Amino acid sequence: MSSGIFITVIQVTLSIANPFERLPMDTEEAGPSARIFAAGRSARQVDDDDDLEYPSEPLFGQPNESQEVKQDEDLYSILNVSKDASVDVISQRYRSLVVLLHPDKQRNPSAKFAAETQFRRIQRAYEILVDEQKRALYDTLGEEGLKGSWEVGFKLKTPEEMRAEFTRQANEKKFLTQQRLVSPKGDFNVQINAESLLAPKSAFYGPRGPKNDGLLTRLRFVHARGLTLAHSFQVGLGQSTMLDIAGTMTQRIGQKRAANRLGGTMVGTIKHQFSPRLYTEVSASVLNPKLLAVRTIYEIDDETALDISARAFSPLTPPNIDLTLTRLIYPTLKSYLTLRSGSFGYRGDESSLTIGLTSHLGDTLPTNGWTAEIECGPGDVGTNLDWSKVVWAGWEFKVGGSAALSGGKVHLSWARKITKFIKATLSVEAETTAGLTLKLRLFRLGQRVTIPILITRTQSQWLVGAFLAPCVAVGVAHYAWLGPRKRRLAASRWKQLQEDNQELIEQMKQEAEQTVEMLQPVVERRIAEEEKADGLIILEAQYGALQTFSARSMPSSSPLSSTSPAPSSKDSTSTSADYIDVSIPLQALITDSQLVIPRSKTKAGLLGFWDPCLGAKKSLRVRYLFKGRLHEVVIKDREPLVLPLREHAIEER
Repeated sequence: MSSGIFITVIQVTLSIANPFERLPMDTEEAGPSARIFAAGRSARQVDDDDDLEYPSEPLFGQPNESQEVKQDEDLYSILNVSKDASVDVISQRYRSLVVLLHPDKQRNPSAKFAAETQFRRIQRAYEILVDEQKRALYDTLGEEGLKGSWEVGFKLKTPEEMRAEFTRQANEKKFLTQQRLVSPKGDFNVQINAESLLAPKSAFYGPRGPKNDGLLTRLRFVHARGLTLAHSFQVGLGQSTMLDIAGTMTQRIGQKRAANRLGGTMVGTIKHQFSPRLYTEVSASVLNPKLLAVRTIYEIDDETALDISARAFSPLTPPNIDLTLTRLIYPTLKSYLTLRSGSFGYRGDESSLTIGLTSHLGDTLPTNGWTAEIECGPGDVGTNLDWSKVVWAGWEFKVGGSAALSGGKVHLSWARKITKFIKATLSVEAETTAGLTLKLRLFRLGQRVTIPILITRTQSQWLVGAFLAPCVAVGVAHYAWLGPRKRRLAASRWKQLQEDNQELIEQMKQEAEQTVEMLQPVVERRIAEEEKADGLIILEAQYGALQTFSARSMPSSSPLSSTSPAPSSKDSTSTSADYIDVSIPLQALITDSQLVIPRSKTKAGLLGFWDPCLGAKKSLRVRYLFKGRLHEVVIKDREPLVLPLREHAIEER
C-alpha cells in the first residue's frame, strides 16, 4: 500500500471518531475541559460539523405540520426563577407570590376569580419544582414527562389524520432514539476531475488533428479520481465508557488500471471519563495499516485545558506527539498553542508550532466567529484566517485563506438547512498548488456526502468567476425566490396559526387582563413606596413583535403617579395588537428596587403577560426611572432582564 493511501485511510478513520464531536458524557458532566475545547472549535472545524443548529426555519419543512400550539406553561417563568434555582430560592419566590395573589385578600369577585386561577398555577409550579423526581422529568421531557402518556397537542379533523400523525411522530421519535443510542456516523467522498470542461482546445488535439471539443466530448472526459467510504458507531460500556468502532475504505482511480489502488482499515477506540477533569481515549487498528493512538484531555482549571495525543504506526519509530494548550481569555474568546513533533522520517510530516485565537460571538449563533493563527516549522511558515457569519435568516457565509512560503489558499462557502435534518454546503477553494476546486456537501444526522470537483489546476480568469459565481447564485436565489417564498410561507403560517389558536389566544388574553386588574391596587401602593425611596419605577413597558420596536420609538412619558400607571401606546386589549403593555406586571415583580427576570424560553408565561403575536419573534422594551434618572432597555424574548443597570441610562429628552 502506498504512503498516500496509508495517510488518507488513517486521517479519515480518525476524523469520524473525533472525541470532541462525541464525548462519552454530556459536556456539562464532562467538565469545563470539554466545554473549553467545544467552545473553541475553529471555523474550519465548524465547516465540517453536521449537527449545527441555525436560528431560522429550514427551506422546506413538513407539509402536514400542525398549526395548533400546545398549551404547555413554563413553570420557571410562572415563579420567575432560573432553571438552576435551588429549592430555597423557589420556596422564597413562592411565598412572595402567595402573599401577593392569595384569593382571600381579594374583595372584588372578578379579582378573586383571577387570583384563584393564578394561585392554582403558582401552586402547581411550586409542587413540581420542589419535587426532585418531578423536576427532573419536567426538565428532560417537559409537560409530557409529567403526564406519563403521549397526548395530542394539535388539531386533527379525522381519525385517519390522527393515526398518520401519531405514526409519523412515533417513527421520528424511534429514529432519533436509535441515533442517540448508536450515534452512527458515515462519510462518503467521491473526487471528481472536471478539468476537461474548461480545458483549452489544444487539449483535444490528436495524432490526426483537432478533435471535437463540444460539450458532450468534454463531459465524457469527466471522471472520478477517488472514492472514500467511512462509517463508525459507538456502544456504551458503562456510564463513563464508550467503545467506538470505525471503518474506512479508500480507492484511488487512475487513468490506467494499474494505477488503481484500494486500501482500508478498521479502528477501535475506547473512551473513558475518569473524572470531570480527565478524559482519555485509546485507539488501535485491527487491519493494516497498523495504528496505536492515545489521547488525553486534562482540565487544569476552569479556563485552561491540556490536550496530549500520540500516534504510533510502527514499533521501530517513535510516535507522533501533538500537544495543545487551550486558554479561555473571555467567554467568547479562546487562545491555543499547538506543538506537533512530526514524523521521524524523510517522508513523514514535519514538526510545527501553531499559535492561534478563536472567537465565537454569542450562544445562539455558534457559527458566528473568527479564527486567526500563525504556524511555523522547519520547512514552512504561514498564517491562517477564517471568518464566518450567519446572514440572510439562516444562510451561513464563511470566508478564509492562508498564506505560507509554500503557497497560498483562499476559500469561501455558503451553507443552509434544507429540511429539518438536512444541511447543504457549497464551497469554492483556490490553491496555488492544487488549482480550483468546487465542493458540494450534504449532511443528515451524522451522515455526510462530499463531492469535491476539480475545475482546473492552472491559474486563469476562471478563478475570479468561480469565486463570484457562488455569491451571485446564492444572492439571486435568495432575493428572487427563496426569500419571497419564505416570507409568503411565514405569513400564511402565522395567519393560520392565529386562526387555529384563536380560543387559546383569547383565553391567555382574558387571564392576563384579569391578573393585571387584580394587581392594580398592589402596584399603586408599590409605586408610592418606590417614589418615596427614589427607587425603581416602570414608566412604560411593551412586549411583542420584534419589528415593532425597531420601526417605532417608545413615546416619552412622565413618571407614573401612584394612581395612574402609563397606558400602552396601543390598545393592549386587542388581539390584533403586535405588542401589549406590561408596565403593571413588571412593577409587581420589583422587590427592594430591583427586578430580575432569568433567562427562559419565553416571557409570555410571566405573571400578567400573554403572547399577542403567537409564532413571531418577540422582545421586551422597558423605560424606567431610578434615582430620578431615565433608563431604557430592549431585550429579546429569551434574554434575562436585570434592572436597574447603569448602562441603561439615557439622556433626558
